[in-house]
Order: sequence, then C-alpha cells, then structure tokens
Amino acid sequence: MKNPVVERIEKQLNKIFEQLEDNCIKVSTVLSQLDFSSFHKKKYSKYSVEATAKLYVYKRVKGLGNHYERLISYFNDHSDEACELG
Repeated sequence: MKNPVVERIEKQLNKIFEQLEDNCIKVSTVLSQLDFSSFHKKKYSKYSVEATAKLYVYKRVKGLGNHYERLISYFNDHSDEACELG
C-alpha cells in the first residue's frame, strides 16, 4: 500500500504530463504545478514548507546536491526557475 501523499503527487504528475504538448519541460515548471498544500499544517521555519519541498526535489533531480555555492550560482543564472519554485 502506497503512502497517500505519494499517490496524490503521482496523480498530479500524471495529469501534468498528459497535458503536455511538447516533450520538453523544465523541472521547475513541473514542480510549480504540484500542490503541496497538505504540508501547510504547521509553520516550522521562516521558509514555506512548500518551497522547501520543491527545492529539495529540484536539487535531487538536477543533481545539485547540498552544494550551496553551486545552487546559488545556478539560480543567479536561471532566475526564472528560482521564481517558479517559490
């Protein structure tokens, strides 16, 4: 039995990919369309849980790891993607 949160996210991803007219899409665009509202129950830090979750997934997919300098450099060069992540 799958985790209900994982199932909900998988359904959202399937819907996003079904609506694609092109075979190429930015990771940040996909993540900006996901609904992470179920994570908003408590405030844990000054950063939104939704933005933090999207950043975590983005870093994993892009292979940026925990390299702060690489991440800052990347987002300085790609500010549109940073904005899409929140």
